Amino acid sequence: MGGGRKLGNDVPRRGGRNILREVEELSSGAETNGQALASSEEFCAREHRVGFRLTNGRIPEPGETVSLLAGKPPELANAEGVIGVVESGPTAALNRCLGLEWTLSGTVASIDAAAGKGTAMVSGEH
Repeated sequence: MGGGRKLGNDVPRRGGRNILREVEELSSGAETNGQALASSEEFCAREHRVGFRLTNGRIPEPGETVSLLAGKPPELANAEGVIGVVESGPTAALNRCLGLEWTLSGTVASIDAAAGKGTAMVSGEH
C-alpha cells in the first residue's frame, strides 16, 4: 500500500556549464587536472558561433561584417546599426569579453529570412 518515506539517496541533477564562471577562472589562472586552463585572452580571441534573431527589417547577407554590442542579451550590429539580438552561444562570457574592452566582430555565416534568424562567426581583438 506504500505511502512511506523513501530514505534512499537521490541522484543529483546534473547542471549546465557556467561559461561566465569558466572565463573568470581562466583569467585567475585556475588549474584543472594539473594543467593550466587557457587564459581569458585565448577565449575572447577565439572564433565563436552565435545564433541571432533579426530585429529590424533589413536582412543581412552571408559574409556581411558584423560586431557584438554588450547587453543582456548582446546585440549584433552592422555598419547601419543593430540588426539582431544574440540568442545562442556563450553570451554571458562574450559580454564579459566586451566588458574587458575586447572588440568582437566577424561575419554573418548564414541567414534564414523566413524564420528571422541567422548565425554569425565572431572573434575578439584587444
